[in-house]
Amino acid sequence: MNQIAETLYNQIGRQAFVMLGAKNLGYTDKGISFKIGRNAEGVTHISINYNYGQDLYEMKFYAIRGASCKVKAEYEGVYADQLHTLIEKATGLYTSL
Repeated sequence: MNQIAETLYNQIGRQAFVMLGAKNLGYTDKGISFKIGRNAEGVTHISINYNYGQDLYEMKFYAIRGASCKVKAEYEGVYADQLHTLIEKATGLYTSL
């Protein structure tokens, strides 16, 4: 795992990944993406990328069914302390107890 993906994983936290039912965690040179469990908003995948120029994150929430891929929510200019809040807002799932 590269440094950005590892930092992002640690900022979100293992407990949040477990509570989301995250699986198929993948990483790129800019961030991570993963599949999540069932939720009220119909989001199936989350992609979080680091924007080097702004030192902020970009988040996308997808509903992928077969060949159909729909962006359910998208956020730019996200600070690390906002990650949990936006995941909860976009999915309806809690990331902490």
